[in-house]
Amino acid sequence: MDSNKQALKAGIAYTISSFLISGMSFLTTPIFTRILSQNDFGNYNNFISWLNILTIIVTLKASASFISARYEYEKDFNKYVYSIMVLTANITLVVMIIVNVSRTFFVSFFGMNLIYINIMFLYIFFYECINIYQIREQFYFRYNNYIGLGLVVSITTAFFSVILIYVIDDKLKGRILGYTIPAIVIGMVVFISFAFKYRSINLKYWKYALPLAVPFIPHLLSLTLLNSVDRIMITEICGTKDTALYSLAYTCSSIVTVLMSAMNNAYSPWLAERLNKNQFEKIRKFSYVYIFTFFFLVFGIILIAPEILLVLGGKKYLEAVYVMPPVMLGCSFQLLYTMHVNVEQFKKKTVGMAIASVIAALSNYVLNMIFIPYCGYIAAAYTTLISYFILLILHMILVKRLKIGRIYNNKYIFASIVVGVIWGMVSIVLYSKNIIRYMFVMLYVILFMMALWRYRNRIICYMNKHEQC
Repeated sequence: MDSNKQALKAGIAYTISSFLISGMSFLTTPIFTRILSQNDFGNYNNFISWLNILTIIVTLKASASFISARYEYEKDFNKYVYSIMVLTANITLVVMIIVNVSRTFFVSFFGMNLIYINIMFLYIFFYECINIYQIREQFYFRYNNYIGLGLVVSITTAFFSVILIYVIDDKLKGRILGYTIPAIVIGMVVFISFAFKYRSINLKYWKYALPLAVPFIPHLLSLTLLNSVDRIMITEICGTKDTALYSLAYTCSSIVTVLMSAMNNAYSPWLAERLNKNQFEKIRKFSYVYIFTFFFLVFGIILIAPEILLVLGGKKYLEAVYVMPPVMLGCSFQLLYTMHVNVEQFKKKTVGMAIASVIAALSNYVLNMIFIPYCGYIAAAYTTLISYFILLILHMILVKRLKIGRIYNNKYIFASIVVGVIWGMVSIVLYSKNIIRYMFVMLYVILFMMALWRYRNRIICYMNKHEQC
């Protein structure tokens, strides 16, 4: 199988898995928001925020070394994979012991009971076993296993979460146990199966993995903080009720994140091929269509944000609708800076990526400290939007410093941002004028259908990867 087909299959597998997992999350969210109190929903999202942050710190993302280890240790790759699992287990155990010894401090620091903290560490390790297994299957191009395991985890998580939230009187405990138990059990099965098959570990694999993986931590941690610190700070400054409102709006807006991930998985292999051939003009021309298409789709989702929030959360969460336009526009900025990140990754320039991410995360924290106490939880959406804009500017500078040619049209990018911000402000006004907004929705649908019909041949051409497109 040639590399283009392999890359395409990898993108399809990842996209399918993302939509399946996100789909299960969206299907169950209306249940949780109606059963959980806003305080419990806010505490649960505080748990998830810390989980995302600690996953990077505890696991060290040693699996990032697989891309080179797959060929460096080709004959012993499975033993390498098991050694990384054991490395993750040891680090998790050490951190878990430290936290339990200093329990008073960490209970206050994390803002949750010790039992939830310990459950979180168990989940981190065993879910990382699942993640490591899936990455291994990717390298062997066994996409059925990759998608199948992802689907099993998402379905069992949704099932047990709904069951336990009804059975257990403490709804927060039911939600957390329902979310964590399936992954812990499945991850335990994966770890035990690897232990029986490969048994021994080799410390040279640890020495190989750590220098490669550790530099990714500042980059990944900063991006995670950028996405998670809002909810943590809202919990501390405004309380769990406001965290619940912000979190649900953020969850609804993640529709755009899933769309961005799917489009990038189709775009990045194509971009790499064009960069390899120095076809900068083709990249620039296609980027116009790529950016316009994404922004156009986002504009439509912003228009129906009240209906999305109403379905997933009900009337008690409707006031959070004003969070959604800036959060969705932030996702649009993510697409724009990811276009530049793809170029940096192709050129193996990752140090700048880490520095840019750290600067953006620090900017978000400082802006939150300034504006959340005075403007409330809604301010967090705008501080994140500004931070993503800063991140975009930094990546544009980094790509320019590579001196590989004019890849993107920066004027077009800035024009798209200006139009997006204006549309966001208009949409916020339209949320209180439903008749006018529904007229815009009808106009949008008509334009969307007309565009699909007019450019149907070109769309089919791009989907089929024809060179003449």
